[in-house]
Amino acid sequence: MQLNAQKSYEPFVKNLSQTGLSSYYSKDLEANINSWVKNEDEVVSKMLGKFQAYEKDLDYITKNFGLPWFIKYIPAANTGMDVHFQSKANGSRGIWPLEYQIAKKYNLISNSYEDERLSFIKSSEAACQYLKTLYGIYKDWQKAILAFSIGPVRVNQIIRTNGTVHFNEFYPYLSNKEKEPLNQFYSAMTVLFYADTFGIKPIPYQTILIDTVSCELPTTFKTIEKFTTIAVETLVAINPSILRNTVPALSGTKYFNIPKTSKSSYQNSRDTIFTYTKYILHPFSIYDTMVKIIDSVEYIDLVKRPFGDISKGKRIIVSIENTNKKSTIDRDNNSSGADSNTTAISPKVKKVVVQKQDKLVWITYSVKRKDALYTLSDVFDCTIKEIKRWNNMRGNGIFIGQRLRIKVPENRLYYYKKINRMSRAQKFARAKQD
Repeated sequence: MQLNAQKSYEPFVKNLSQTGLSSYYSKDLEANINSWVKNEDEVVSKMLGKFQAYEKDLDYITKNFGLPWFIKYIPAANTGMDVHFQSKANGSRGIWPLEYQIAKKYNLISNSYEDERLSFIKSSEAACQYLKTLYGIYKDWQKAILAFSIGPVRVNQIIRTNGTVHFNEFYPYLSNKEKEPLNQFYSAMTVLFYADTFGIKPIPYQTILIDTVSCELPTTFKTIEKFTTIAVETLVAINPSILRNTVPALSGTKYFNIPKTSKSSYQNSRDTIFTYTKYILHPFSIYDTMVKIIDSVEYIDLVKRPFGDISKGKRIIVSIENTNKKSTIDRDNNSSGADSNTTAISPKVKKVVVQKQDKLVWITYSVKRKDALYTLSDVFDCTIKEIKRWNNMRGNGIFIGQRLRIKVPENRLYYYKKINRMSRAQKFARAKQD
């Protein structure tokens, strides 16, 4: 069914606008709605099926934040309900989508391991908080929805430039690109709400019932697949916020989704997965020799277990002979799902030498032209973090003439004092020698 006359669409839009959304209609909106109604390649039918699959969750989240019913149509308008969406223009991601600074403002994790903007629940909660803030500023949903897409700074600029806060008065001064988000929103709301009237049938979207489990080490999806019945493709689909196909348990327990029907399989294999990840995927025995300066409480596990607690600041030299001898990994009696012959390489420790720490004394270095912390850390045999801590620095910036306090071994004091008189080329040469 196709409706082309303006009078055919305007009553639908006005009818929906009576529930808290200001009335708006234009030739741009008319053309936009018409393109949606055409449903070319059944794009709108597929979107409608996905929207109906998520509609109950969207209703629950929006109502929980006290937002009106029509807010749930924003994801359909902006991304077509695509949770993996990423804008090439500003890098915004997710189903709404959200820019990086907005994600950070509302405490979403966004790094190279995990991006919660791709999580349906967490991104929706952040988006609702942001929309509620915008409505508190503008007291008008048209301007709030427009600011959500093009930014409040741009909306404020348009209002100041044209000397009016009334949407219908400043709308003509928006660029075509700036008009598009609002036209898409009204189109999505109208067409999806009146889909039956326009003859659009949903194509059902298959969802997977999920449950939440945890792990204590960074664990790849391939490892989970190895010991359970859960395919990597399934884990990727139900954990869109996890990047690199690895659960980022970098600082303790991390929760992630698995199919509800596979929870018992994972729980039975949980200890085996932990042991396999710790001792097979990342064994310390791959090195012939390890040298570790203990500068924090986070010791190398292999060093800590055989030799007990090691005092801070001591140098540990461990020579390891890789005998390639296989030994069975003990597992919990309740664990199952993996072969009982799972094995690990058992390294043989040949020698341990604990050297007494040299006494450290302070020297002062005056920053020269083209100096940088990474160069100074090389020539003074310390770390950038130590230089910053010794000098109460937050950033990495230094300036000419700045006096830095650095700790050096007392028995090499004269050696390090000479660095103050060296040229930049001499310091680079010294760093390479070290």
